[in-house]
Amino acid sequence: MECPHCVSLTSKVVDSRLTSDRISIRRRRECLLCSERFTTYESTEEHMLPVLIKKKVGHGSTKTSLKTLLPFISETLKDLSNETKKLAAQVDMHERIQAAGVVSKKKASVQKPAVRKTAALTTTEVVLKIIRRYKKGVGISTLKAKTGFDDKKLSNAVHRAVKQGKIRRVGRGVYIKA
Repeated sequence: MECPHCVSLTSKVVDSRLTSDRISIRRRRECLLCSERFTTYESTEEHMLPVLIKKKVGHGSTKTSLKTLLPFISETLKDLSNETKKLAAQVDMHERIQAAGVVSKKKASVQKPAVRKTAALTTTEVVLKIIRRYKKGVGISTLKAKTGFDDKKLSNAVHRAVKQGKIRRVGRGVYIKA
């Protein structure tokens, strides 16, 4: 799955459940690169068929001729199969591009030579950068003034950095580089 925040293809599943309609699976994922979380919903083609039939035939019709329904089902399955093949080809192409060191959302055929852009710093990286400047430690109030982040965002970033072992606490609300 592609992370919607940093476009990385590496993520882990944190939680997985059936939805209330029992048709699709809701998965909570965490990006291994930027540690952001996002939700995906997955379902199989067999579960989508009744929805497509209702859309084509109509919700109110109860008497439907089998002769008209079977060709529609056959055509729908062919379309779904073709779409699945196209998606698989796109994923394969994206993996080849990524393996070559070029990551882009554009198609490979119209792609220009890769120009490396510097990625935007995450919240945790910004906090770590500021903490590294202070040898004797830095307080939460200073971090808040330097970054402009709100209390919740700042405390989450500090907590994440402490958990990863990148910083350590030396006093109440005072942190230094580990």
